[in-house]
Amino acid sequence: MSVSLQKIEGVETVSVTLNKGQASVVLRPGNKVTLAAVRRLIERNGFTPKAASIVAEADVVSGPSGQPQVRVTGTNEIFSVSEATSEGLRSDLKKQVGTHVIVEGIVPPATDNPAGAMDVKVVRPANR
Repeated sequence: MSVSLQKIEGVETVSVTLNKGQASVVLRPGNKVTLAAVRRLIERNGFTPKAASIVAEADVVSGPSGQPQVRVTGTNEIFSVSEATSEGLRSDLKKQVGTHVIVEGIVPPATDNPAGAMDVKVVRPANR
């Protein structure tokens, strides 16, 4: 599995722990790798993708009904902000629409999360 993940253009390092069922993939700045592409590769290797912990540069954008979303820099992948995100953080994100940030969060497996929402844990200003 690690060899397959390492072949993705934009991957810096890969660490796979089969006993724990975990893979850690660190991407180079400026990469174009999407979470969906990583998950497809994991499936092609016979494994089931689980939740993904993400740290990424992103722009806070306004989604349907004015709800905040994060658009990952470089891939333009858009994640809705899940209901699991604290109300305070969702409120702060609404105020930050149009800003560039570093976002940290969890994206549950696609089977549990068909909308592709992220449980945002931390948002901080990005240095541009």
